[in-house]
Amino acid sequence: MKVSLIATVKDGGGAIAEFLASVRAQTRSPDEVVIVDGGSTDGTLETLREAADVTLIESPGANIAEGRNLAVRAATHDLIAVSDADCTLAPDWLEQLVAA
Repeated sequence: MKVSLIATVKDGGGAIAEFLASVRAQTRSPDEVVIVDGGSTDGTLETLREAADVTLIESPGANIAEGRNLAVRAATHDLIAVSDADCTLAPDWLEQLVAA
């Protein structure tokens, strides 16, 4: 079973790097990561643009709901896990989620 992990962000600051590190440290890696940026101006976009393992959608002005809808439409897998980009995921977060 393949899983798309989606998130939205705007001005995530230092939290975006921590979020990406926690995604990369998952015991069960997502098959793709789709992040929608709602118009960051604090360096978040640059961090995301440099992340080769992230599908970035830039949508200035998009709120969380719009961003999630965009990310779901862009996801290529039927199973979708949703997180906020200012979270730090426990290493087994996705593994536990898909086990259910």
